[in-house]
Amino acid sequence: MAVMVFAKSALFLMYFTFSSLQVIAALNALFGDGRQLYESIDKVKSHLKNFKGISRRFEYIGKIHGCRIFDDYAHHPTEVRCVLQAARRIFPLEELLVVFQPHTYSRLAALMSEFASAFKKADQVIVTEVYAARETNVWNIGVTSPTCDFIPCLENVISELVNMVSKNRHRQLVILTLGAGDITLVGRKVLRELEQKFNQESSLQFL
Repeated sequence: MAVMVFAKSALFLMYFTFSSLQVIAALNALFGDGRQLYESIDKVKSHLKNFKGISRRFEYIGKIHGCRIFDDYAHHPTEVRCVLQAARRIFPLEELLVVFQPHTYSRLAALMSEFASAFKKADQVIVTEVYAARETNVWNIGVTSPTCDFIPCLENVISELVNMVSKNRHRQLVILTLGAGDITLVGRKVLRELEQKFNQESSLQFL
């Protein structure tokens, strides 16, 4: 519980800085008068105290033994950097494993150099196949990097994570799934398979 309270505080201080700036920018656009702007910001601040977060923004999926799983919509290098900075601040000693699903070939092609440096806070990075959405790969771009593991299929990613956690269930590990596509399904599937696996093993011990 203490970890999650601290996590929320850290996220408001770091990860949601961009959201806060967007709120201020929106208020500034609505109210040209500076006095009205400051009054509006004060009102918004009072409501933000009770804000508990939203789906797919550092969303806590669950914990099993030493492994915590989170999911986030981050699919731009700036978002990736922010969420990893927040994760590293919340979990300074835990191993941080990121599963990233690039979103659209056009974004990957345009921001490749920025993506290359966005994952520095992670201990291990798994990159999946691009979530193409409406696009075809006219850029002929692929994911190759000596600093990450390329596992195209999400089902294979799930198997890899389940095996990894199963081998050392007390390993202090934070898994972050990042992306705007169906990567959001991975964390819950991993958690469910691990729960089933460990429950089955526990049952066998009593036979």
